[in-house]
Amino acid sequence: MPRFKELTTETILQILEAKNAAGELLYPDVLTPLSQKRAEQFQNAACPKCKASSTWPILDTQRPFTPGSPLPNMRLRCTVCGTEFDPRTGLITLANITDVSG
Repeated sequence: MPRFKELTTETILQILEAKNAAGELLYPDVLTPLSQKRAEQFQNAACPKCKASSTWPILDTQRPFTPGSPLPNMRLRCTVCGTEFDPRTGLITLANITDVSG
């Protein structure tokens, strides 16, 4: 019966840094560029309800992963009015009935 064997840090680094005969990485880092692109997109997003630029990323617990993306599915929450929205589409997924922003 197969057993789980935890890899050591050294073994993991050897795997991640493995190169082919041409000197190219066998397993290039694809997550960091995607994560950086999303961070830029989130940083420039403003709340569609109150237009504040003070937002906080949160995990979309109804749909934590989407097809075609290795990153978790995130939404933004406005720290001013509490509105939750998708920064890619601007679609508001949760909003308060009262206007907290005054």
